[in-house]
Amino acid sequence: EINLAMSGYAPQQSIEVLKRYGIERNPKIVLFQIFYGNDMGDAFRFAQWQASGKSYFQFTRDEFGAMPQLFLTWKYIEGLLRLNRPHPDTNQEEKWKPIECNLNGEIVPMGFYPNPHMWVLNKDELFNHPGFYYLMTSIKEAKQICDSIGAEFIVCLIPDKLMVYYDFIADEENLGRLLEQQNHEKLKIERGKQELREKLDGQKDLFNQALTNYQIQFIDFTEPLREHVKNSGDVLYYRYDTHWNAKGHEQAAQI
Repeated sequence: EINLAMSGYAPQQSIEVLKRYGIERNPKIVLFQIFYGNDMGDAFRFAQWQASGKSYFQFTRDEFGAMPQLFLTWKYIEGLLRLNRPHPDTNQEEKWKPIECNLNGEIVPMGFYPNPHMWVLNKDELFNHPGFYYLMTSIKEAKQICDSIGAEFIVCLIPDKLMVYYDFIADEENLGRLLEQQNHEKLKIERGKQELREKLDGQKDLFNQALTNYQIQFIDFTEPLREHVKNSGDVLYYRYDTHWNAKGHEQAAQI
């Protein structure tokens, strides 16, 4: 068993890792993880970089206004600091403003990172988004590579924190404020809890349908994690981050 995952990689980069380091090990099973939270956007940005004709250094500097090494170092430090704080500095990080969730009768504050792709676009708009094309192209290429070496290929679909905890949100007022902060001319976010739920599930349904149509084996972790939270009240993600904590990893391993 070998872990070739790399934080921050776009799906296209994961393909290169598979080619360079995975094939030579003759794997029996390849698990290709897709995170609903940002992999579609990462696939799109990677394609933009390839089409730009710029070096990665130039592209990152132009997009983020920082040197790549300094930007990544800063992001990792920022993340570590946020994980270890009992609550965010809401004056500095309004997007992580605590939103109360009711977990088996216990009120638990959490922060949710706004995701314009998932929160705003409906299923049809997601299908037409360039990021979806690039992401599905990467998945199909990985499947072809695995078929060529006789390895079983399985896509693991990992839900964003809001997808798991949406039904447990008790603080709709602060959720509404968070949505309002993201509202601007291009995205046109419309408030309404049912509509938001439909958009959150739209990406899940779209990927489930596409992978089924391409006859690609997959495991969607969304419903099992929702059911676990419903029964246990566990916090499976860091309170003010989008990633699984130790309990989340433990539960995912049992799916």
